[in-house]
Amino acid sequence: MNQLQGLEDEFIDHMRQVAEYEKDLRYKKAATNFLKIHDQNKLGG
Repeated sequence: MNQLQGLEDEFIDHMRQVAEYEKDLRYKKAATNFLKIHDQNKLGG
């Protein structure tokens, strides 16, 4: 019982880290896209 609880906690912790990592990747991608668009607007204007 205790071992299972420990595994569940580890799993939840792992999933939380994965979620943070994916959120970070999404943020970087969005920032990159934003900067690209921003640069194009600067060049166009």
